Amino acid sequence: MFIPEKNIFNISKLAATIYFKNLKYIVAIVAISFLPVFLLTTFLPQGYLSDFNSFLEILTMYVVGQINILDFNAMIASYQGAFMFIYLSLGIELLFFPVSVAGITYLVYMHIKKSKPSFDGMFTASVARFLKLAFTTALVVIPLGLLFLSFNMFFIIVGVYFGITIIFYQHIVADMGRFGSTALSLSRFIVRGRFFKTLLRFGLLVFFYIAASWMLDILSIFLNISNMNIIIRIIYFLFRHIVLAYFSVVFACWYFDIKRFYILPVERVFNFLSKNDINKENKGD
Repeated sequence: MFIPEKNIFNISKLAATIYFKNLKYIVAIVAISFLPVFLLTTFLPQGYLSDFNSFLEILTMYVVGQINILDFNAMIASYQGAFMFIYLSLGIELLFFPVSVAGITYLVYMHIKKSKPSFDGMFTASVARFLKLAFTTALVVIPLGLLFLSFNMFFIIVGVYFGITIIFYQHIVADMGRFGSTALSLSRFIVRGRFFKTLLRFGLLVFFYIAASWMLDILSIFLNISNMNIIIRIIYFLFRHIVLAYFSVVFACWYFDIKRFYILPVERVFNFLSKNDINKENKGD
């Protein structure tokens, strides 16, 4: 029986079910993934953070049209610490983020297969895919970063197009084990023919993600978290990532919903079926 592709609201509803059903696993994988991020970024020089905040103010002025591109380029030239903070903090987070992606993809996969997840299975899946995910993420982030940092509208549009076509590469690595250019090609394969639908859905999810991030930032300011002791800041930092992990669950559900339309051509051509699955098919024949 053919089941049509789910809309983003049904996908989000399924993601909520998986999220709350597996909350203990999500808390564990977020702690393992992002606690090192907090500890490492905490010890970055404070001057970098100060320059970064000043850079954000200038960037906001440029976006709203208060300064032109020439003044913008001249002003940011003196904020090298801001770029060091961006590079180092993003680099640290991107190094550990794949652990979270692989773990959450595993949880969604187990739910779809109606199997019970385990801590051992989740950690094994994360460790097994870590290097492949980290390598592929670097392969994506470096060229995209260069395109967006060019502040050239043409290159930004190219970056958006490229980014949307490879939107599922992390889940392909986590799910199938294929990485590098193969994962990027497979993502383009399953997005093909639904680019604008994917763009609109991605834009909607980004809007809600930013809204959730802002609400968490407002909560942080209201509670004055930045001036509290390190234990409270760690707890809030993990709480923030646990809440935002819901969107990772949504993306994983979205990926598996699209993937089922291509399960035979993708898995057979690239030999993604496990030996057990192949044996079961042979016995079924």
